Amino acid sequence: MLSALCASALGFNVALPAMLKTPPPVGRSTAIRAQLEAAAGGGAPDGWMQLEESMWGPEKKADMRIEGGQTLKTFQMPAHAERVQYVLRAPNNRPVKAKVELWIGPIRCVHELIYDCMDGAAFPLRVSLQFKKVQPVLKISTDSTYEFPLECGVFVPTPEESAHIGETTSAMFYNAPMKEKVQGGSTIDNKGGAIRTFAIAPTATPTDPPTDAPTDH
Repeated sequence: MLSALCASALGFNVALPAMLKTPPPVGRSTAIRAQLEAAAGGGAPDGWMQLEESMWGPEKKADMRIEGGQTLKTFQMPAHAERVQYVLRAPNNRPVKAKVELWIGPIRCVHELIYDCMDGAAFPLRVSLQFKKVQPVLKISTDSTYEFPLECGVFVPTPEESAHIGETTSAMFYNAPMKEKVQGGSTIDNKGGAIRTFAIAPTATPTDPPTDAPTDH
C-alpha cells in the first residue's frame, strides 16, 4: 500500500506473474493501463514524459535516520532557496509510515505528504518542491509505531541546479496532454474536493507524476 497526498516522483519496479494480474477497470483508466503496459519494454506511454536521472544524482541519498515513535526532524530553508528535494525510504524491506510538511510561519502549512508503504526499500519516494523565497521549514516525522524507522535525505539545490529542475519539471507538466483537473473543496463541512484515480499496471517501469497549481497560493 502506498499513499501520498501531493506531487511526487514515485518509483515502481513491480513484476508479477501473469496469473496475479488484476483485470483492468472499465473506463478511461483502461486506456491508461494499456499505454503503460505497451511502454513497459522501454520509453513512455502517450501523454507521459520519460525523465533522465539528471534531477537525482548519485550523491542524493537517504543518509539520515529518523526513529519511529513520532520522531521529528526540521530543516530551515536558506534565504536564497526556492526549491528543496527530499528522499524517503526504509532502512530495510519493512513497512514505513511518515509525514512531510512544509510550513511558512507557525500556522500555515503549504505542503503535506503522507507516506505509507509496505516495503520502503523497494519503493522509495523522491520529491521536488517549489516554494516562495520566504525561508519555510520542512518537517519530516515518523508514525507512532516505534518498529518503523525512516531514512531520509534533504537537499537544497544551487540556483543553477534549481533553474534546471524548474525547466525539466515545467516542460514535463505543460507538454503532457494527459492532465486532469482536481477541484478543491471546503474542509469545514467535510465534503472535500474532487478525486481522480489512475491505475498503474503491475509491469510499469518507474513513473514520475507531476502536479501543479493553476495559480499561486
